[in-house]
Amino acid sequence: MDALRPGGRLVVNAVTLEAEATLLACRARLGGGRLGGELIRVAIARAEPIGRMEAWRSAMPLTQWTWVKP
Repeated sequence: MDALRPGGRLVVNAVTLEAEATLLACRARLGGGRLGGELIRVAIARAEPIGRMEAWRSAMPLTQWTWVKP
């Protein structure tokens, strides 16, 4: 974060609970809300066969944190 110039953007992706907790802690230290950046959770599911039918099988969700240095 120190290496970023003003207006620089930091983007971090997390899949594990531990990595997500780290992102949330960093965001909280920066003040949360808009000051702490933006959190996005992306979840994808694929149609897969189950017997003679199909159903959605979820992939692991991804949490993304984006922060722009003031």
